[in-house]
Amino acid sequence: MTLATVAVWAVGYLMGRSTSVPATASALRGSDPGIASNEVTKSATKAGPAAVTGDDLVSRNQKMGQRMTAALLETDLITRTNLVTGILREMTEANQPSISEALERRFREGARTTEEGVLIQFREGQVLGSRSMNALPQEPNGIVSWPQRNKMRGWASAAPDEARTFLSTLEPGAVRDSLQREWLDGLAVATPALFAKEFPALEPQQQQKLLPKYLEGIHSSEGNEGLQRWFQQESQKPDHGLAQSAITALSIKLSQNPHQVRAALDFLQGDAAAFATVESIKTVNFRLAATHVGECLELANTLAQKNPVIRKNQAVILADIVDQCSSVSLNTLGNWLNQHKDFPLHDQTVALFANKTHRDDPEAARSWINTIKDPAMREQALQTLERK
Repeated sequence: MTLATVAVWAVGYLMGRSTSVPATASALRGSDPGIASNEVTKSATKAGPAAVTGDDLVSRNQKMGQRMTAALLETDLITRTNLVTGILREMTEANQPSISEALERRFREGARTTEEGVLIQFREGQVLGSRSMNALPQEPNGIVSWPQRNKMRGWASAAPDEARTFLSTLEPGAVRDSLQREWLDGLAVATPALFAKEFPALEPQQQQKLLPKYLEGIHSSEGNEGLQRWFQQESQKPDHGLAQSAITALSIKLSQNPHQVRAALDFLQGDAAAFATVESIKTVNFRLAATHVGECLELANTLAQKNPVIRKNQAVILADIVDQCSSVSLNTLGNWLNQHKDFPLHDQTVALFANKTHRDDPEAARSWINTIKDPAMREQALQTLERK
């Protein structure tokens, strides 16, 4: 596991598992930044409001910096990352300077702090919001530093609407463009509710980039039925909306559940048939050919009759189905071909099947080729075997 991988995981941990990360930047900041951490809040609850003095707050904020220093000194990567993310979950406006200063000290001491820096800056953006954008270039076409980029991602993950409003106040230029890209990346790791709220207002090219995330949210909350409803609504729009762009991602999602294969195939042969692509069918083959090879062949045949793109690439799709078969599913394919000799693509599939099995059993492969009804195709298949 690389440091970069751990950093990405840790951001996901902060976003997905932390109960102390509210949905908006204003909630993160709270009405009183001095008592926003769980530790201080619990103390105030036990001893009453008067128990938390200014000196207490300063001391506790300093201790957060000391904890971060100790965490950064940890040599084990996983332990260090767990300690850092645990501290970041308690970051407030009040203790942020102490936490960030601990990172600066380690950096000045010559330590490698790149991954931890990304996490801390991301969290600063969540906690400070617009106040984290205090080091942007004055020139609209200046270069945005990586710390500022990381902070924008954090801010967008917690309060995308506030961050978007801030971006609209910037002059056009490289600075705004850079931060806009970071805003999109931050939105991609926002909570499903925040993401779903922002998605319809995105520009078309932005929607294209984040479409898999959007579909993931629909699938998580509404299942395959929700995905199919969404697709039907999109496909009925005059420009077909995002239906064409979504077809591959939908094919992956709908074919994931082995208990819903029939429903997935019915959808792909029905509402989605006109939008199918070679790539989308290959994703289905990859997931289903080993266990549902006959259904994959029937899907290819049905779509070829409804979709000119699939019809043009029929040979490629059939070859892909056979290639995806394991030794077990090749036996299943042989039995299926014996039982479906009137299948419209029987001869083409037999030729591919014989070619696939020739190395293990050359005589059986030739016997299969002799069952091909079309003389020209049979001769060509035999010649192909002879060249092996």
